[in-house]
Amino acid sequence: MMGTGICLVCLLALPEVERDVAIKHFEITQGLQRKANDMPLVAGKPTVIRVFPQVIDGGDPIGGISARVHAIRAGQELQGSPISPNNGPITARSCFSRLMPQDSLNFTLDPDWYAKETEFWSELILPPGIVDLRPDDNRFPSGNATFTARYQPRRGLRILHLSAVYA
Repeated sequence: MMGTGICLVCLLALPEVERDVAIKHFEITQGLQRKANDMPLVAGKPTVIRVFPQVIDGGDPIGGISARVHAIRAGQELQGSPISPNNGPITARSCFSRLMPQDSLNFTLDPDWYAKETEFWSELILPPGIVDLRPDDNRFPSGNATFTARYQPRRGLRILHLSAVYA
């Protein structure tokens, strides 16, 4: 019988939902960092980038958010770039806290990337079915800009890694 079949592809397709999600904060840290990203970084010491997605439209949280971080030196993308986060995907909300590890996507950098000055940029990866109303704010920094990490040589300085317990 013609016309009585059910289209399985049609049943499996999810409707697209328009939302506004953005990278609201980007932080490069070796354990301590201020919101302005102005704490000196030490060359050759393990470094982490934290990307904080936020739901801008004030609606319900959106799960399944991830990101990538790109590393560039002398205008060329570095070997191994881009990288995926150590955690995630995460749920983005209308507000976030820098004190809550689950509010950020965390990237451990390749040792070569923190050996000397390196430029970075990040991009959000939204789950299927989410269409961003303003995709221009899904990249940090915006446009074609990059965030430059400047590392200072510090002889004799030791960085101790301590376990942090959030309460």
